[in-house]
Amino acid sequence: MAYMARTKPNAVILGHSFVAGLADHLARTGQYSLYEHHCAEQLESSNKVHWVYLVGQSGAKAVAPPSEHCYRQYSLPERLLKNLRPEIAIIDLGTNDLAYGHTPLNTARAIMAIAVELRDIYQVPIVKINSLLPRDNLYLYSFDQFSQLVYDTNANLIHLCEMQPGISYHCHTGFWQMPDGALTHPSVWSYDAIHPNKPLGRKLYKSSLKTAIHDSVREFKRYNLPLSYMDHY
Repeated sequence: MAYMARTKPNAVILGHSFVAGLADHLARTGQYSLYEHHCAEQLESSNKVHWVYLVGQSGAKAVAPPSEHCYRQYSLPERLLKNLRPEIAIIDLGTNDLAYGHTPLNTARAIMAIAVELRDIYQVPIVKINSLLPRDNLYLYSFDQFSQLVYDTNANLIHLCEMQPGISYHCHTGFWQMPDGALTHPSVWSYDAIHPNKPLGRKLYKSSLKTAIHDSVREFKRYNLPLSYMDHY
């Protein structure tokens, strides 16, 4: 078995259908191999990190389901995390929980529990939690009602992150406001008013993930943290 010493950290992006959709789009356009899973170059981050892995689970939620419900909670990729030993993890979860009727506080707490598990159990030193984005076409809420739930959840995440070393909040930019300051409807960047699947939505989402990665690398270097170990091939 051959080994190669890394000089840059590894990163994983963990989330729901936003992450899965980006991986699928990159694969369909020949920019990404679902068998290799790493896409540092596609996120314009190959000069910052060694590998970036996308691990998306469509429909996943952060809150554990009651026994009478059949939806699935997000499951951390245990084998990947143990083998890759990433120094950076980025979490993108929560909107499915709100759409299912969970409160902003319970949703934020469930996301934070995943972040703490990544930090304490899997020894990931830098964990970022992405902000939730607005969506429409929901059964339970109007667009304005859901936007308020998203705002409240993000506020809770900011507060919780302030109390957790190594875990910080990343705000997706470009999705919320028009140039005149008006609230952007998701249909501007989404075909279904949910996922960032229009060209603009994909561009904004990739740009935001790139920023999250680069900010995480700066934090990693600021604290002078060691790389986990040598990668094997």
